[in-house]
Amino acid sequence: MRKNWLKKIIPLMLSAGLLAWGPAFTQEVLPVELVSMAEAAAPVQWNVGKDLAGWKFGGVWAYSGEPEIAAASAFGGSIRVGTDFTNNVNDGWSEVKLENAGADAGQLDLTGYNTFSFNLYYKPENMTQGSFKLKLYVKSADDQEVINLCPDIDLGSGKDAGNGMKCVPVQVNFKPVEAKTAYFCLSLVGCNTDYKGDLYVGQLKLSTEKVPDGYVAAKKQDKVQLGQLALPGRAVLTDAKATPETAKLFAYLKGIAQSDKVLYGHQNELHKKVAKNLPGASDTEDMVGDGSGCTVVPQLSQEKNGGESGLAFHYSINKGGTPVSSRA
Repeated sequence: MRKNWLKKIIPLMLSAGLLAWGPAFTQEVLPVELVSMAEAAAPVQWNVGKDLAGWKFGGVWAYSGEPEIAAASAFGGSIRVGTDFTNNVNDGWSEVKLENAGADAGQLDLTGYNTFSFNLYYKPENMTQGSFKLKLYVKSADDQEVINLCPDIDLGSGKDAGNGMKCVPVQVNFKPVEAKTAYFCLSLVGCNTDYKGDLYVGQLKLSTEKVPDGYVAAKKQDKVQLGQLALPGRAVLTDAKATPETAKLFAYLKGIAQSDKVLYGHQNELHKKVAKNLPGASDTEDMVGDGSGCTVVPQLSQEKNGGESGLAFHYSINKGGTPVSSRA
């Protein structure tokens, strides 16, 4: 099938043709909800409070002084992190690290998990500026980096926890990996903050959760007819030698731009394919049952005069399944 498509597109790359319609998504081939799941494993929960339950101070980076790390009974059991970021208010990344000793000993296996979560407790009155990030960094027993994530902590989502404290639930989703750990580090990162006081980390858990993978359902759409578009009566082009086909292309694109429609484009649509085990002529066709509305094929070209290299682009707009192209 790919060979047949290429036989059509190669000669057409040298010419242009009449445009009749925009792209259409003709099949609903994706389910309404797609989720990425690791094979379920029993959650790992660290019952900190009486002690640190295997957690320990792991050092600092761009932080002045040494924070106090201790087990606390507050909030149903937590790790108290006594901090003072006032000397690092000009630092966009000031890091306090908590390491898991069980991971250091190879006792923590990530197989079957895709989420690490905990509650962060802080006092808003202890800061006048800045924010916090979380860094989750994990290396496997064979010294390979398997997790390196640095999401923002949304302090504004905090709920009242009493005594002026706020509780912020934090959840970090990561790609499932089958590996025993040699290093598991949770860092609290101050970002240009002047926070001075205790932070508490509690309800630490490693678990398997349903995580949306970003896909959405493909919705069937009718093909765009020329009569639906407000086409300009006259196409004013800067190139006096432009062909009638180029003028029609310009008018069509103007009509699309003034409508509520869009042209979906995909580079190298017909000659490069990721899902080679699927039957469609392109990845787009495999996903939605139709080709992309337009495609661009970059080609390095050598100029004869002066020997300068330039980059030429071929724009192809699909017409009823037949690629129609123009060179720019």
